Amino acid sequence: MAGPVRAACERVALSALVAFAIFAALFCGLRALLGVDQPFMVVVGNSMYPTLKDGDLIVVRGVDPSTLAVGDIVVYRSPNDPRTMIVHRIVEVVSREPPAFRTKGDNRAKPDSWLVTGDMIVGQVVAVLPYLGIVPRILQPILRPPANYLAIGLVILAILAWEVFREAAQPEQVQTG
Repeated sequence: MAGPVRAACERVALSALVAFAIFAALFCGLRALLGVDQPFMVVVGNSMYPTLKDGDLIVVRGVDPSTLAVGDIVVYRSPNDPRTMIVHRIVEVVSREPPAFRTKGDNRAKPDSWLVTGDMIVGQVVAVLPYLGIVPRILQPILRPPANYLAIGLVILAILAWEVFREAAQPEQVQTG
């Protein structure tokens, strides 16, 4: 029995190493490719409903603010708290130089009461993954990105390990005849 268990352990260890390498390469690669520190963000609230829903995972890329136009969905730092990110649609280009925009949530009657300047822009939304932000949001009180994404990978790896050990623990079937 030691042989199958050892082989199962080796497969799980190799899978963990490969999963970690893939995660690190993807996360670092996406950060470099998209030009932002956090290429994935979770939508919280319904100000952009129905375009973006609470719990959606958005993919954000860095952008030159002078290239933004009416209709673009952007992530920007709140003027009240720079640690808070807001995702809204540009409804007016107020100025090109320096860049300044009027934004509004799709589910809001009126535009935001402040102007969004170029230095507040974090990036532009380029993709939406519906409801995939729920898991990182559940983990948020415990883990922050990218650790929460790594935790999701570890859960998947644990499920894989369980299956491998279960397979290794079953007695060998010998065919006769």
